[in-house]
Amino acid sequence: MTEKISARLRAGWSLKTRRGFLLPAVILLLMLLLVIVPAMVKWVQDDTKISVKDQASSTAFNLAESAVDRGYWKVKSSTSTYALVAAGEGLPGYRFDAVYGDLPGGTYRVYVASGPSTDQVTIIGEGRNARGTETRSIKAVYTNTSILGAIIAGGMLSATGSSVVHWGPIMAMNDITVSGSALNTHYPRKLSKQTVKPLDPTGNTNPPNTDNLEWWSDYDVPELPQFDFSTMRASAAATGTLNCDDVTIASVTYTAVTNPCTGTGCHNPGWNCTCYSGMVGLACNSGSHCSCTVRAVGSACVGGGSCSCSGSGADRVCSGSGCTDSDGAATGCTLTKVCTGWGCSDSDGAGTGCAASTLCIGSGCEDTGANCDCVAGVASSTQNISGMHCCSSEYFGGPVTCSYGGSGCVNCSVNNLFDYASMRDKDYTWYWDNNVNWAGRNGLRGTIVVRGNLGISGGDNYCPNCVLPVPAAAWKEYQKIDTSAIKQYPADTGYHQNSSTYVLGSCGNTCEGGATGSDLGVYGFLYVGGDFNRTGDSDIYGAMWVDGSVSGSGNATVFYNSSLKLPTLNVVLLKDSWQEETPNPSPW
Repeated sequence: MTEKISARLRAGWSLKTRRGFLLPAVILLLMLLLVIVPAMVKWVQDDTKISVKDQASSTAFNLAESAVDRGYWKVKSSTSTYALVAAGEGLPGYRFDAVYGDLPGGTYRVYVASGPSTDQVTIIGEGRNARGTETRSIKAVYTNTSILGAIIAGGMLSATGSSVVHWGPIMAMNDITVSGSALNTHYPRKLSKQTVKPLDPTGNTNPPNTDNLEWWSDYDVPELPQFDFSTMRASAAATGTLNCDDVTIASVTYTAVTNPCTGTGCHNPGWNCTCYSGMVGLACNSGSHCSCTVRAVGSACVGGGSCSCSGSGADRVCSGSGCTDSDGAATGCTLTKVCTGWGCSDSDGAGTGCAASTLCIGSGCEDTGANCDCVAGVASSTQNISGMHCCSSEYFGGPVTCSYGGSGCVNCSVNNLFDYASMRDKDYTWYWDNNVNWAGRNGLRGTIVVRGNLGISGGDNYCPNCVLPVPAAAWKEYQKIDTSAIKQYPADTGYHQNSSTYVLGSCGNTCEGGATGSDLGVYGFLYVGGDFNRTGDSDIYGAMWVDGSVSGSGNATVFYNSSLKLPTLNVVLLKDSWQEETPNPSPW
């Protein structure tokens, strides 16, 4: 019995002990939760706020990007729109003067302006989330260019090493195939919308797509220019450089200015016309001499005679040999201009007068009287011409109509273009509708458009030892070979730098990468719609675009000119810079 009671007492004491132990533990846990839970709640709240803010900021940023895109496509929409922007004209809706809400998540606005440099456009896009709590701004600068690279192909392009290219990339919308000596040259950059073969180890557009130095597959080749051939053809027709051909012409009639006017008072240069100052007016015969004086005339005076008056009314008295009434009662004298001389039509000149003007005399004057014009004397001449190289007004000295038909040659042939000293430096557009072959002494400055095939034989002679402007970023084409040494390529002044000009041929054959005669075949742009076959020299400062194939063993070095401008039907914009900036404070 006693043992049972003792056991129960021990059990009760154990239970009380455990209950006393749990209570402090529970209290401690509750206190810990009271500290942790509010902190966790605040952390969750802050995290939510940050997430919401980040989402709002991201939305605003995306809208700002869309705003830049909208401005970009607006400028590209037409050549006339770009021309307005380039001239400093504001585009309605693109001066932060409109807010667009066509995209989910918020609104945006756009600012478009010319600059900061010539041929550049600045586009600023600002985006704001729907609640208006976040605003982001992006500024992008684009350059308008019509010639994107030294050699451009709308399809495939073969780089064999027979054409050496400096200062600018070669690019193609299809594959670029590198072979021959070009595999070891390692310049310029090769940019392909598809694949650069065999430099790309995958042989397709799968990564890796570039070595970041020489070649880029799956490259975002910019939109290619659409040349305005109609405008270029009209330009060639105006300068007499359309469809030139070596043909025998029976005769050609042209008009030239002869005996130009030597007088400074002629409105237009004229023939046999001199000018001098004289007096003309209603009282004078047109074109004749006339002098005028101020005299007194009236009913009391003899017309044109000498008469002077004083006083007024009844007290007015006139005196002089010209007065009919010396007391002048009830009459009087008035002052007017009186003209004398063989050129006067009215000697008393009452109510009239003379004014100074310029008079012309001579058989070449259109009008010998007041404000005369002097017209140019003209003379027509017909000559028999054999072997004419090109139908040009510059060649004959006046407007020319050629009898060979202009567009009559299908396989045109032109010899010794360089010998046309009056035409080769004029930066004309030379245009052939069909095929043409150049032979002999070649070389000229201008835009060359051949819609068919072009063949070049002979030598290039233009601009020997010419000083050529060099693109500021020309060094980018040589990143795989560039070191601190100089003259590794033309205009090389060290690692990642180049001079602004280069004297053609000054660094030698090794530096230029091929044979150099220190002269050019074309100073400008060459477009060939068909095939280009060169068996002679055809160095180019500018760029070359060939739709067909390029063949032949002739020397062809291309020095890229990034400043080329050609008439196009579209606007090509290249992105120069892109950065986020502080939003404009002007109200939305």
